[in-house]
Amino acid sequence: MTGIEYRWLANLNLHHAYFTQGQNGVFQITPTQATQALFDQYQCRFRVTTSGGQLWYAWDGRDSVVKRISQNAVFSFWIVNRQPDLFPITQLPANGTAYFSTNAAGVQHAGDGQPPSLRFKDYTGPQLMILPPHFSQRLNPEIRADRITVTRMATGETVLDVAAPDGPISTLRLNLAALPEGAYQIRADRKLLLSGVLTKGPQPFALVEIAPAGTGVPASQRLVPNGTMVIPKTYEIAFKTRSSIWKYNIFGLDKQDPKIVGPKDASEYLGPKPISVNGRTGMQFTSIKPIVLRDDLLPALNFKLRYTTSAKGDGEIQLPLASPGVTQVMDHGTRLQLVSTMNVYL
Repeated sequence: MTGIEYRWLANLNLHHAYFTQGQNGVFQITPTQATQALFDQYQCRFRVTTSGGQLWYAWDGRDSVVKRISQNAVFSFWIVNRQPDLFPITQLPANGTAYFSTNAAGVQHAGDGQPPSLRFKDYTGPQLMILPPHFSQRLNPEIRADRITVTRMATGETVLDVAAPDGPISTLRLNLAALPEGAYQIRADRKLLLSGVLTKGPQPFALVEIAPAGTGVPASQRLVPNGTMVIPKTYEIAFKTRSSIWKYNIFGLDKQDPKIVGPKDASEYLGPKPISVNGRTGMQFTSIKPIVLRDDLLPALNFKLRYTTSAKGDGEIQLPLASPGVTQVMDHGTRLQLVSTMNVYL
């Protein structure tokens, strides 16, 4: 019996700007149940990797299996948050929403000697509302329409077309249970009412969709651009890191003229300001501007405490970096602010 040969079709690489080495296992990418069924239909295999995931297809000598992928096929993947303390370094979606991105809205980049790379927008922009299987939404103002349609965002395919109720519609109710999980747009006649992510489980963090052969997707961004040739691609899914105000509480400071210094263009610090924490007195320095959170000692993050002593002249001490463990949201009354507080004992 001859074994099946599988060839590489696509990489889905996850990157988080907080980490210098990829995404450090913060996220995991998982096909939706309907997408896994499509993989079985088209004899594809998805493998989770340390950097994200890889998609492979069965090769019969002519790529005929993968060429049969429908123009309306959508490969949908959940991005799962595996670390509960992710919030300090990544803006989580608001309650009742999820982040979404698709190759239909991507920008192609060409790498030297590498397959075309598609970088999705960073997950810090608009979020889509969660659509439950039995959807109900109050409309204000009321609308009138003849038809209510639901289309897939990645391909524009109409997957549901029903007659609208007679008279003004104040509450829109739709049964979406028969549709696969994914991103959709709901329209009254041709007017867009809303966009959302249909999920049949807990609120997801993010959804990524790839239309491998859709005619509504630019040919340069399809895996099967013209129905006759397979062009493997690497999809880069990028997550931005966040910035916070950095506070250094320094205890045992008996030096003269203390100040925090950093490289050119780095944030300046206010202080020292006298403080008392748990009965212990010290000095506090606060950055004027928010500083990016990273896990490495980049030059832009290389802050030092510089001081003067009467005996030896100037001296300096390397200061630690902010991390998720010392970062929290502070309520300043009129606004919320992300603050990282580091205690330094001399």
